[in-house]
Amino acid sequence: MYKEIAKYRNDYYKEIENNFLTTCNTQMLNREDSCSAVWLTNMRNVIAKVCQVQEKSKKEKGINLYCNYIRLSFLHIATFGGEYDPCFMVEFFADDGDKPWAKTRIPAMDVLGDWQSFVKQAYRKDLWYACYYNPDEIQALLVQTQQKLLFLWLNRAKYWMRDLEDAPEFRRLWVTNEFQMTVGVYRDWQEPIFRLRTDVDLLEANGKTIAGGIFVGEQYREVVLENIDAEPAEFINCYFKAATFQGGNFADCRFRNCRFYEVTFQRCKFAGVSFEECYWAGCEFMDCDFNPDSEALDPTKLYRGASFRRNKMRKCSLTNSDREGICCHENDIRDCKGIFV
Repeated sequence: MYKEIAKYRNDYYKEIENNFLTTCNTQMLNREDSCSAVWLTNMRNVIAKVCQVQEKSKKEKGINLYCNYIRLSFLHIATFGGEYDPCFMVEFFADDGDKPWAKTRIPAMDVLGDWQSFVKQAYRKDLWYACYYNPDEIQALLVQTQQKLLFLWLNRAKYWMRDLEDAPEFRRLWVTNEFQMTVGVYRDWQEPIFRLRTDVDLLEANGKTIAGGIFVGEQYREVVLENIDAEPAEFINCYFKAATFQGGNFADCRFRNCRFYEVTFQRCKFAGVSFEECYWAGCEFMDCDFNPDSEALDPTKLYRGASFRRNKMRKCSLTNSDREGICCHENDIRDCKGIFV
């Protein structure tokens, strides 16, 4: 007769799990550059082969194999069965069904950390835990721990998507107007790390969500927009003149090669935002929140700091704002106040 698993979980497992998750999160942070490089290489190779399949289908059969979504599914059986190393099943779908037209596997070694050592801690054969407590129930706890590790991983991978999006292989991929890429557990939950939406209008977004919106070459002059939820959206080659954004959520948004003239952001959230090669003149950030650990953010997600990279900024200011986590790289800043000095 086994003892109640709740006692094992509360008296022992919770503590070793918390320690393990903290260690793995620190290791992910310290090794993020190398982990992202490996993942990007694997994904670029997979997508390059899928593009060849699309082109061959078009040439030989006259069929356009569009991709509606890509699903990266972590395989629990791969880690417990011992047949495979930890891996993701990568599947390409033409619609919302369950029949992918292409699939393969890529390594997921960086997701679990030193998993085998943790498993040994969980079973503690020297203390006979596998005899006192049902091994199947212990394994169920281990599955939950894997999912927590996967959650930590995908909240970093969503930022790696910015580099994958810029890769030539990704740009060759034929996708639909509602394309998305998700990460999760095989035949279980999935969490989007990239969305593509072309059916949203920023000017009609007051109090609404434009998550996943892609805005290219748009121009916005003398507009006041309130309580926009843009997490995440992308703006490319856009022009903003005398615009005011009040109470907006721009967490995890990406602005590339945009121009801002006399634009004001008031009480906006910017955790995880990326401003890349933008031009700023006479702009203000007032009472804004850049802190990736802010209580105002979605508590079910993890964020990184805001990034300003290779921007040109003239006579801009940041006042009365939480500047925690802001990273500035290679910016040309003149006559600015606040963090921009």
